[in-house]
Amino acid sequence: QIVEVNVEIARMENELGELKKEKKKIEVRLDDAKKFAETIKNSLDRLRKKRRKTVNGVEAKMYQLLKMYNVKIQAYHGGSMTGKDLIKIMSNAHEIFPKLAEIFEMGKKEDGMSKDDIYKLCEDTRRLFVLWDGAFSYASKINPTADDIAKYEMFVEAAVEAHVAYGCNVTPKVHLMWKHVAGQMKLPGGLGQKREDWVEKLHQIKGRIRK
Repeated sequence: QIVEVNVEIARMENELGELKKEKKKIEVRLDDAKKFAETIKNSLDRLRKKRRKTVNGVEAKMYQLLKMYNVKIQAYHGGSMTGKDLIKIMSNAHEIFPKLAEIFEMGKKEDGMSKDDIYKLCEDTRRLFVLWDGAFSYASKINPTADDIAKYEMFVEAAVEAHVAYGCNVTPKVHLMWKHVAGQMKLPGGLGQKREDWVEKLHQIKGRIRK
């Protein structure tokens, strides 16, 4: 019986040795894969930085255009825009999006979007921004009249329709704008009297002080 146990132990040790060898091979392959992935990542990062620095690149021209309207891409905001920057785009959508279409057309690849598709996309985006801008403008009025509320309803219906056609989801905020804001505008003072722009203004002031 002791002999059988020793034989079994020897067999298991042999299998364990083979498993350790296989584990070592897998670890080596995994390490190689990680190094390769890191190399690819670094190469992509260098390419992105190079493209951003190219003066004639599409992205550079976009930033130059937005800078003309004092719109900034905030690094601290995840590389996107803050609410005040989006408001600037909304206010100047009639000028910005046709110019963006021209930039995209000049920088498009041979197998990219067609000229017609580029201009349609920019026009759809411009229209969406303009409609939401109109809705927000009327919703923000203090002591709105019945005519203001009627015009708000006209803008928000068109905005939601364009919003969905564009492929955007009807989020809770969009639903509130669509189905509940008009009623809230009828309250004393309207929604404009209850906005909290001062909170955002305070954040901006504190941000400048910290710098």
